[in-house]
Amino acid sequence: ADKEYGEIYIQKEIHLKQFVENLNRQLPSGLSVTGAGEADPGAPALSAVIDAALYQAARPNSRLAPVEQWRKAAKDLLTRSEIIVNRNHRAKKIVGQVNIRPYIYSLTVRVLPAKGATAIDMLLQVGSRGGVSPTVVLQQLADGVRGEKEELWRWQIHRRGLYIYGEELMSPLPEGG
Repeated sequence: ADKEYGEIYIQKEIHLKQFVENLNRQLPSGLSVTGAGEADPGAPALSAVIDAALYQAARPNSRLAPVEQWRKAAKDLLTRSEIIVNRNHRAKKIVGQVNIRPYIYSLTVRVLPAKGATAIDMLLQVGSRGGVSPTVVLQQLADGVRGEKEELWRWQIHRRGLYIYGEELMSPLPEGG
């Protein structure tokens, strides 16, 4: 995943640059903190304000239905007022049904020429007010594309960022923070 966020509460004041350097020295190789910001006292927790995630599902084009079929499936899905799916418990028992349509903000299907792949960008609701997994959305899209239901395992899903959803997408922290 890209653009991960976290909250750390500290007792002593420390310069943000020094904080980042100290933290990075403690992290395993390949993992790093790129910035930090200071929240106002009394500000809500990040988990309370982050309510959208941008996912990219990508798959090589070999043996993949044409991109136009995926675009049509995305358009058809977005025009539906309800998309009812079974909600499963961790033990794989069905515990009810839920309408996931309100949790799908946008779907964009595009070609990644450099990778020879088809990509689906999914802006989805996440968080405490409800949400949907990108895998569930991909399953619904595959239902609209003949022969693709059995091929879902070939897709690679990557979270590109977490956001605050409103009239425009906002990053939870200022640039560089």
